[in-house]
Amino acid sequence: MLRQLLFAAFGVPTGLPGRIGGRLMSALNRNINAFAIDLLAAQPTHRVLEVGYGPGTALALLAARVADGRMVGVDPSHEMARQASRRNRQLLRRGRLALALAKAERLPFAAQQFDRVYSVNTIYFWPVLHDALAESARVLRPGGRAVLAFRARPLASGDLLIRSVCGPDSTVAQVAQCLHALGFDPVRTEVRKLPFITAVALVADHTG
Repeated sequence: MLRQLLFAAFGVPTGLPGRIGGRLMSALNRNINAFAIDLLAAQPTHRVLEVGYGPGTALALLAARVADGRMVGVDPSHEMARQASRRNRQLLRRGRLALALAKAERLPFAAQQFDRVYSVNTIYFWPVLHDALAESARVLRPGGRAVLAFRARPLASGDLLIRSVCGPDSTVAQVAQCLHALGFDPVRTEVRKLPFITAVALVADHTG
């Protein structure tokens, strides 16, 4: 029951839980969004994809970094599309942003379309980690960068645990290993203490 509620509020937000979840994400995720965007190091002319844009707050922050580029977002939730469209209406109107309904494991783009790909607080809702990461690798140009940011819990072993809503839990080391296998090198881990959470980001450069 709890997992179903979390999925309806934050995974593929729908109905009243989705409307509330979008507002919570907008209020609570600003710091981790800014953390991810800083690590992305997007340039003004880059094409950038956000996987799981939620209420669109990260895209709004990113806009200043890619003033002459193009931003694209995908999310499986109609409710999030509504909230993100409202928040970023000027970017959409000017053609600087496009939003699509799609899942992380099935992106509606040809290969090597983007200079940067990032995702914030979505990894918990990917049923098959490898499939979602493989899609990000497929649409990223050689030499591009992917950034995955999420909350994690320290383990006694020294690793960090990512709790999943839709599949098995993963450690940060396991996700980094998967990225290496998909052609990312180097993959580095950045950890930042934010209010109430430990934020982790994997910064992965794509060798093609």
